[in-house]
Amino acid sequence: MLPQKHAFAGFLAIFLFYFFAFLIGISVSLLGLLAFFLANLLIDVDHYLIYVWQYHNFNLKRAFHHFSKILASERKKKPKNYVLCIFHTVEFIIVFSIFILWFSYHYPNSIFSLALIYIFAGMLFHIATDIIAAIAEHRIYSTTIYLFSLSARIMRVM
Repeated sequence: MLPQKHAFAGFLAIFLFYFFAFLIGISVSLLGLLAFFLANLLIDVDHYLIYVWQYHNFNLKRAFHHFSKILASERKKKPKNYVLCIFHTVEFIIVFSIFILWFSYHYPNSIFSLALIYIFAGMLFHIATDIIAAIAEHRIYSTTIYLFSLSARIMRVM
């Protein structure tokens, strides 16, 4: 999904979450919602890092166009080469969730613990919207797992 669509979906999600929390009388941290929104957008920094690594070019606009072309080609046909975006992988999500559990256990009343949970929720929301968009655009193939799992990619090579 393009960043504009992630921004719209993230804004809609935090608006609805805030609205329903207000209706049932739950207080919600506006800074937490901001963390959710920013995590939803900034998880895609791994695309930019891949572009910089491959092309040794720091131009953000070129990186955006490069991945827009990849997305457009995925819509037309089944891609042969997948780019593994590390922040989108199952393994990263597991490691990050373990870190959150560890941090929350050792610092239970820390505002940082709550911020990590909002960030984690934003990342999961981003990945979920990526998967939903791929299904809606008929971009789910038998090899799609290689987009979201480093270990599946390694097992395929072995």
